[in-house]
Amino acid sequence: MSPADVPAALETLWRTVGPRMPDLAASVRRRGPRWAAAELLAAMDRQTSSRTSAEPGAVLPAGGRESGRRD
Repeated sequence: MSPADVPAALETLWRTVGPRMPDLAASVRRRGPRWAAAELLAAMDRQTSSRTSAEPGAVLPAGGRESGRRD
């Protein structure tokens, strides 16, 4: 996806998610679309970081943690 495609993708995402997640919709209305875009990008970055921090080829469980690890 190119940067030029992001606004259209966010609009599509918003039309799908907005009605199903009223708390998120209220936060976006209160904080603005830039906040929502920043939150989405941060979540994507966290997801990418958790994948690349594991050993190559490792499959993490649904919670994203390595097995046997306790925080």
